[in-house]
Amino acid sequence: MTVARAFIVAALAGCQPLAPIVDNSNQEALAALDVRVGDLSNQVTSLERTAVAATSSHEVVATELSEHSLALLRVESALAGLPDMIKAACPPIVREDHSECAKPTPIRVPVTGDKLVVGVREHVLIDPLELGLVARIDAGTAGNTLYVQELVEFQRDGDNWVRFSLKPPTAEAPVEIERQITRRKNATEDAKGKEIGIRLRMTLADVTETYEFALLTRKTSDYQVRLGRSFLKDMALVDVSKRFLQPAPRPDDH
Repeated sequence: MTVARAFIVAALAGCQPLAPIVDNSNQEALAALDVRVGDLSNQVTSLERTAVAATSSHEVVATELSEHSLALLRVESALAGLPDMIKAACPPIVREDHSECAKPTPIRVPVTGDKLVVGVREHVLIDPLELGLVARIDAGTAGNTLYVQELVEFQRDGDNWVRFSLKPPTAEAPVEIERQITRRKNATEDAKGKEIGIRLRMTLADVTETYEFALLTRKTSDYQVRLGRSFLKDMALVDVSKRFLQPAPRPDDH
């Protein structure tokens, strides 16, 4: 080894290694960059989760909309067929023509055969004025009596006629009637002078016949007609414990 070489080796052996040069500003920038990257990564992760949730919600809404659309189609289909269903369930009413049919007959209360059972009071109808009156059924009296007001006799074409007023229970004012006199006889205890007889057509229940009535004046009473044995004979029996057993006759029933 030469002297020069030995000197160089000794000089190198006595030297300390040099420390690396560190730039602090670069380290801070790197640290801040790492933090920023971490924040962005977190934001990306959050956005990904939001997107997944939105996608799932959109699928649910789309499914519900599809179901609602199907339900709406079913309702529209049902509504389209509703008129036919209504026609089938509610057929049009056919008006029947009863002009040629027999008029309905009131229901009667039978006893035996063709006889009626009547109470001590019954509704009757007097023709042709179709006056609804109340009749008393009196088996103790022979004939029939019509209680009237303002009885006046007069002549017409040489015949004896009578004009009288009769007030039905449902009328506001008395009704004036004129009839030819068919008979006269001595008055009963209910009237003074001569008793006047006329003939009238009367309906009780489903029985319509022409009967003779004696006219007697009386202003107040709970009945306007009294029917005696001449009415009951061979046609009706009276139950004295009952009233209005038979239906009230209507003008269009006879």
